[in-house]
Amino acid sequence: MKRRTALSGLGLLATGSGATLTSAAFSSSTNPSGDLRVVAAEGLVVEAGDAFADDGSVTQSPGAHGESYVDFDTEGDFFDGSGGLEDITTADLPVATVNPRDQNTNENVIVRKAVDFEYDTYEFKNILRLRNTGLETVNDVAFTYEGGYGSAVADSTNSISEQLVQYMYRFVAEDRSGRPQISPDGSNSSEDPAGQVDINPGETLNVTLLLNYSSFSTFGTTIDPKQRIRDAVGTTNNPFTQQLATVQLLQQITVGEGWSP
Repeated sequence: MKRRTALSGLGLLATGSGATLTSAAFSSSTNPSGDLRVVAAEGLVVEAGDAFADDGSVTQSPGAHGESYVDFDTEGDFFDGSGGLEDITTADLPVATVNPRDQNTNENVIVRKAVDFEYDTYEFKNILRLRNTGLETVNDVAFTYEGGYGSAVADSTNSISEQLVQYMYRFVAEDRSGRPQISPDGSNSSEDPAGQVDINPGETLNVTLLLNYSSFSTFGTTIDPKQRIRDAVGTTNNPFTQQLATVQLLQQITVGEGWSP
């Protein structure tokens, strides 16, 4: 049964925003991020995953931590622009949606998600899929966020870096053994993905979004992603104060092929 509470002794925080998904062919140079073209790789289609039917209706049951999907056309406007929620309520969290694939592919795909901090990790399984409609294998497919970080990251007064967003947002190839990560992992200052996948002709590959807000240590310093997000929007950790604030961490995702770091 889906959990209906989302406070857990801290200011309620919905993280994320509308994210436009674009497709690109990466340069084959050692600095692929220097030459991104917002075009789909030939034969590669990016669209809503198997969590949805072609018309956008939800086909997947809630996940272990209550992760669920809603229909984009009826409940797709998550945020009201002033730090609040619109078509969803706090009882719906954690929740995500993607616009219907029978009308939207590649650069027209929109992903939205909102979560609270009840758990350190969330998993939105089969949120997207990559489909090879061509006659040749599409090689070295991966995700990057460059140029797509949200306003909270661009704000120099916050301590939310691009690398921290990479740590928190992880895309994995659901239909591959071991579910390899195909997005940056925050381990360095580049957009290099942790891995890539090849997609054969006629193959459809589902992609899952993993969210990780757990604390970690680096160079003797403990990093608490939740606290950094709270600081960015001014919420507290007071268990007697029910607060809602939203923060934009990622607003554009690029999917491309030919990644050769």
